[in-house]
Amino acid sequence: MPFRFHPPGTRKGNKYWIIRGGIPGEREREISTGETDEGAARKFAALLEARLYEQSGAAAPGIPERGFRAVALKRMQAYPPAPQDEKDILALIEHFGDRDVASITQGDIFIAAHKILAGTSNANKNRHVVAPAGTILHFAAKEGLRDWVRYDKLEHTGPAPRAIPIPKANAFIEGTSYLRKPERRAQVRALLVLLFQHGPRISEAIALRWRDDIDMDGRRWRKTILKKRGKEKIFKWKPMTDDLYFALANLPGDRIGYVFPWRTRWGVYRALSTIQRNTGMQGVTPHVGRHTFAQTLRNLGKDRAAMKEMLDWTDEKMADRYSLVSEEEQTEILEDVGEAFRGIPLKRLKRNAG
Repeated sequence: MPFRFHPPGTRKGNKYWIIRGGIPGEREREISTGETDEGAARKFAALLEARLYEQSGAAAPGIPERGFRAVALKRMQAYPPAPQDEKDILALIEHFGDRDVASITQGDIFIAAHKILAGTSNANKNRHVVAPAGTILHFAAKEGLRDWVRYDKLEHTGPAPRAIPIPKANAFIEGTSYLRKPERRAQVRALLVLLFQHGPRISEAIALRWRDDIDMDGRRWRKTILKKRGKEKIFKWKPMTDDLYFALANLPGDRIGYVFPWRTRWGVYRALSTIQRNTGMQGVTPHVGRHTFAQTLRNLGKDRAAMKEMLDWTDEKMADRYSLVSEEEQTEILEDVGEAFRGIPLKRLKRNAG
């Protein structure tokens, strides 16, 4: 280990474990691990060491060529990962260490998933452990270090859409009246109209800038779509509903810089907490707006291609998530069936977009 460890309280009253050192050929550095537990601090140091060797391109001493760590670091050099992907790979390096890649089986990957992400959903384990582990081992197969094996994922049910009926969505938007400051009411209202009537992700919404992304004369807004692990940007102009146009027109300010004042989604969550509390809709989050928009398109009879384009999905099959009939809709259908059997003409009710 190239680092020296300094426990809490040993260096100018440090609250956390501090590590000092580096890899050969580079300057020493002193870093707070942000950890009070020694084991967690040593894990932090191990992951940092792997990252430093990966960034330098140098071979780490004593690392077996066929070991998981060496293969993972080589793949990271060949295909630089996004920050979250790098974090996932480093966690796998910590788990498998220098174990021969040819000895790692399907069961070993599942065990790693349950250990690294204990207490989380199988979907989360698949995304952050099983998939990246399979990627590393497939790379090892391409390098001739093991046989090619197809890896399964842990069984899980896909997340059910969290759409809410349009009347409930409107009630949530009107809940902005509970906000005390007029400026904040206008900002939150415009954001909610954008989320529920156009379906962007919250990160896409709060990244909008007046000069680049809003065309009030043309009544359109520009959506930035990240591709290939966030390294490629695609821009698409989208038309506005009248509600969004007027909500944006009513925003105070000089139309310079960002449209919305929040730089992270956590700031938006805090802004919505007053509405959630006063309307009793604690489960309504920004992403519920995207689900509701998709459900509304389905209820309006829009086909897969239209939904794919409006929501910028990579696969039209995403629309299948919204093809299921909700429990409320099933209840209404069965009421109609019961009336039909009793000889009562079927009701011609206009269904809401729930």
